[in-house]
Amino acid sequence: VGRAAPLLAPLPLVTAACPGVVCFLEKTAPGALPHLSSAKSPMAAAAALLRQGINAGTPPPDGVVYVSACADKKLEAARPDLAEDAEAGLVPDVDLVLTAVELVEGLGAAALRAAADACAP
Repeated sequence: VGRAAPLLAPLPLVTAACPGVVCFLEKTAPGALPHLSSAKSPMAAAAALLRQGINAGTPPPDGVVYVSACADKKLEAARPDLAEDAEAGLVPDVDLVLTAVELVEGLGAAALRAAADACAP
C-alpha cells in the first residue's frame, strides 16, 4: 500500500461547491484564501470535461448550458478562472447558466407560443 502525497494546503482546508462561499471568503476573509481548496466545483469540472472532449477525438460542444437551483452559479460561470485562455480571448467553459425557475418559465413561454401558433388560422 502506497502512501498518500503530503497535503500542500494549510489546514484546515475549506471546500465548497457553492460560489457564494468563495465570494464571501474573498470579500470578508482574504486571509482564509490559502485554506480554500483548489478543486473545481461540479459545474466547472463537468464544463471543462465537455469543452476538452471527454473522449479523445470527441469534438467540443457548440455551447455549454448549466441548469441550477442557485443563481450564484451565474457568478461562478463568469469568473475568468473558469475560462480557457484561447489566445487571451478567455472562452468561458460555461456559456449560459439558467436557474430552474428560468428554465421552467422559458419552456412555459415557448409552449404557450407553440400552442398559439398551432391555433392561428
